[in-house]
Amino acid sequence: MPAELVVLYLNRVIGMRKYSHAKRGIGRLGVPFYRWWSEALHGVSDAGKGVLFNATVPGGTSFPAASYNTSLWYKMGQVVSTEARAMYNVGLAGLTFWSPTINVLRDPRWGRAQETPSEDPFVVSKYAVNYVRGLQEVGDQES
Repeated sequence: MPAELVVLYLNRVIGMRKYSHAKRGIGRLGVPFYRWWSEALHGVSDAGKGVLFNATVPGGTSFPAASYNTSLWYKMGQVVSTEARAMYNVGLAGLTFWSPTINVLRDPRWGRAQETPSEDPFVVSKYAVNYVRGLQEVGDQES
């Protein structure tokens, strides 16, 4: 179907609703409101009034990774998980969080370089495994 026909079928309101990060509920079907985009790279951020940690700690991912401390990475995931659940419980966030950034840093000019834990694939993999396990509360031990 040509793009022009698709545009004809979508009005501005439907288009904006369809592609936003928060979906209104459908009361008649019992589908609740859901926010599918929430940030958790430096803790839960941008999740309501007064909650914005976006640039407070710009090196918040590189410094813990430099420690090579897997139990620290696991604990970070646990803390973020607790924050996330609290924000979800009061309706300020969904339970879908974009974190951690696991792209391996190859070029320091990349605009999100400060969000990656390392340029070493081994460190990135260990960081990601432990952070995500902490987020999901899988097991009691770091890997």
